[in-house]
This record gives sequence, structure tokens and C-alpha cells, in this order.
Amino acid sequence: MTPFKKLCVLCLLCALCASCNMDVQPEGQISDTQALDSYKDCRNFWTGLYALMRNVTSGNHVILSDIQLDDFHAVMGNGNRLMDIYNGNIYPNTEEVTDIYASYYALIAQCNFFIDGVPLTVQRHNFPSTQTDSLLSCMADAYFFRSYAYSQLANLFCSSYIHSDINQTASGLSLVTAYKPSSDNSSYPGRSTLQQTYLLIMADLQQAYLLKTQSGITPPDNYYVSTAAIQALQARILLAMGDNKRAAEVASTLIDSGQYPLTSAADFAKLWKQDEGSEIIWRVQADYNYHGLPTGSAFMSNSHHAADYIPTNDVVYLYELNDCRWDAYFAECSINNTGGEGKVFRLAKYPGNPDIYGTSAQSNFVNMAKPFRSAELYLIAAEAYDNLKQTEKAQAYLRPLVTARLDAGYYAANVAPLTGTMLTEYIRDERHRELLAEGHRLADLKRWNTGFVRGEAQECWDFDTQNCEPLLFHTNLHLSYSADDYRLLWPIPADEFNVNPQIKGQQNPGYF
Repeated sequence: MTPFKKLCVLCLLCALCASCNMDVQPEGQISDTQALDSYKDCRNFWTGLYALMRNVTSGNHVILSDIQLDDFHAVMGNGNRLMDIYNGNIYPNTEEVTDIYASYYALIAQCNFFIDGVPLTVQRHNFPSTQTDSLLSCMADAYFFRSYAYSQLANLFCSSYIHSDINQTASGLSLVTAYKPSSDNSSYPGRSTLQQTYLLIMADLQQAYLLKTQSGITPPDNYYVSTAAIQALQARILLAMGDNKRAAEVASTLIDSGQYPLTSAADFAKLWKQDEGSEIIWRVQADYNYHGLPTGSAFMSNSHHAADYIPTNDVVYLYELNDCRWDAYFAECSINNTGGEGKVFRLAKYPGNPDIYGTSAQSNFVNMAKPFRSAELYLIAAEAYDNLKQTEKAQAYLRPLVTARLDAGYYAANVAPLTGTMLTEYIRDERHRELLAEGHRLADLKRWNTGFVRGEAQECWDFDTQNCEPLLFHTNLHLSYSADDYRLLWPIPADEFNVNPQIKGQQNPGYF
């Protein structure tokens, strides 16, 4: 594409954005006086978008919904951290819910600012072709980040696309596609339908892919968004929408390209400690000075005698002992608190990357976020083909993952013979094993239309009773949600109702 044609593409995007009259809701964190006056301004702002992504792909954004569900028990003496979510006491003013909602919308606001501003900057300047290419690629990233933010919000605050009336009024999100902050709250958008929300998510991904392709720029490494990362999110969203044929096609095409082979069993631990592995499609760059939030601090401590939450016994027994995930995901721990002392397994999936906590002798439990790995694509392809009743193809994409994590003999003896509902259950269990504590569980349960019962407590090695319950909060040890429990949708924060009259009466069911 010639520089002139690229300029026309950006100008067309500018015109399309300007035609939208929706105001930012909530307002972003950008001053109205800020401008993208130069190529350097645009690049610096783009760098800031990546910094925001470090936060929204780590910490509570990853683990909070998992703490809510069936995989973990709260340890006494945990300082009451995340206990409202754990206990199912979720309200429109719950701080963690409000913070996550606001952070995604702040990211959306800044993406809108960038998407609106870059074409105007190009119009004012005669950039060389290399710089125009660069800005096209940066624009692609902004569309991708906006799509990611809306998809995460939909996972948390909306019903399953498959099991809902997608055209029901106010079943989706408040959609904002232009940066037009205003004090006139009468112009703020109400909630869209679920279909409108997902159409925007998919449209943004299509635009991101188009711009990334047109730029001709291939990212130098997996610290940056590539067309593969865009396709990975497309496959995830298509599965959520029940479009199994397209989900399988996108996932299998990317797998079959061979770009991201599954990490070997010998190197699997490095995937989680050093954040290195062949299967990583996109990792959000972090270092000692610039990093995201501590994803592992709820599960580990430097004393080796404390944890806020430990896996249930059901989670521990999901894994075979020769599964390479076992050593990477779990570590022995001698818990010592007011309930007594006992040896348990704690989650060690986010131990902290030594390159990030540097010369300190103590981990900060921060790892580079890895939002997209090819392992998830194998699971998407297997589930989608299974939903299509194409058992051979489902097994074809399940086989490499099981073989990589265990071995070919285990697959042949235990997985290959499975068909029908037994295969479906195995695929779901395999997804549970692979993506444990990566923030997928809530969306999975809604997509499968199943509830949960929080599992049995781990056995303790030092108690005569051989039970760890003395270490744990006794309330809600066996908390259960039915498939239609209203708490599987989080409430729209009360703050939103205070500032936006258009969403009056549009709260999720069950909340007041």
C-alpha cells in the first residue's frame, strides 16, 4: 500500500470515529488539553497503552473471579483479603468489582483517544512511509486493546451469549467508541444489547487485523501484539458466541501454522517462573522498574508458612503426578496460623520472575502476563469440534496437548478411547487443568451452563484427623452456585448509577 493510500485509510478511520456521538462513560484519565501533535507523541502514547495492559492482565483482574468460584479455600489469618468475593457477598459497591470495571473503561477511554487522534495527526503532517506504517500498527494495537477490554467486561458483567436472549434490552455493556468527555450526563450511553456488545468486539478485532496486515510490520518478538494474538482472541470470542465452526477454523489454522509449538515438559516450569516458552503468543513486557500487579500474592508468601488461599482437594486431584503442570503449578507449604499447623500444597503458578524482582531476596510475586498461549487454542479447537460432534478432529487437537503435558502412552490408554459425553467432560477437565487460576473459569461455567460446589478441603500431613479444615475459614467451605445463580454476573457498580441516568433500571438481575 502506498503512503497516500495509508493516509486515506487513517483519514477514513478518523471520519468514522467522528461520526459517533457517544460520550465516554466513565470518563478516562486523559486531560482534554492533551494532544497527539507529532509522531513521537503518538509513539509515546502507544507505549502508555501497553503500560495499562500490564495492569489489566495481572493481579485481581486475573484471579478475582477464580477466588469467587470452586477452586480455592480461604486460610484463616488471611487479613480478610478478597473475602467478600470468596464468600459470595458481592454488591454494587464491592470495591474490587468497582475497581476492575473502572480500570477496563479507563483503558477503553485511552484507546478511544488514540484511535480518534492518530488520523488527525497524520492529516496535519507529511510523515514518511515508515512512520505511517508504524502508526497503522499502533492503531491496530489500540483496537485490539479496546476489544480485549470489552471482552473481559462482557465475561464478568454479562450473561453467556449462548444461553441468553442476545437482543434483550440492556443485556450488554455501555459501549463507547469515541473520546468525547462531557459533563452533560444526559448524553452518556445506556447499556447495549448483548449482540451489539459482541458485534463491537468482533468489529474491533477485524479492524485490528486489517490495520496490522496493512502496516506490513511484524513484531520483533512476542512482547508486542501480532496478527496471531488478534486471531487468538477471535477464536476465544467465537467459542463464547457458540460459533463453533469459525472458532475451530481460526484456532486450528493458527495451531497448524506451527508458529507457537507447545512448550516441552522439560521447559514447562520456565513458562511460569521466567515467563519463557515457545507457546506464548503474547506476553506483556515487564521488568524491575515497570511491571504489573502481583498475581501470585494471594497464593504465596516469602515466609513459606502462609497463604491467603490454597487449592481445594478437588483441584489437587485433577492432576496426575507425572503431569508436568503438577510441579509448575503447586508447591509444598507448611501453613502456620491461628488454626494450627499443617503441610499443604499451595498454588505456585505465579512465583514471581527473578528478572522483575531483581536483586531483592524476596519475590514480589509479579510475572509477565501471558494472556494468549497456543495451549488455549488446542482447547478451543477440541471443544469446538466436540460441540460439532466431530470426534476425530476434537481428539486430533486434544492429543498434542495431553501428550505434551503427560505422554503419548497416557493419551493412548486414557483419552483416545473417549467419545460422547465422556470426551466432553475430559475436554472440560483438561481446560480446567491447563488454565487454572488464569481467569477463565467464570466464562467457562457460564458457557457450559453449569454451576459449582466448592470442593473438599485438602488433607493435611501433620493433623491426626488428616484434614486441613482447622486451617481454613469454616464458612462457605462448600459454597455452591446453581447454573442460574445471579452472582455469576457481577453487578454494575453503584458509581455508574450515580453519574449516568441512562442506566437507571439496567442493573443486572439480583442486585439492588
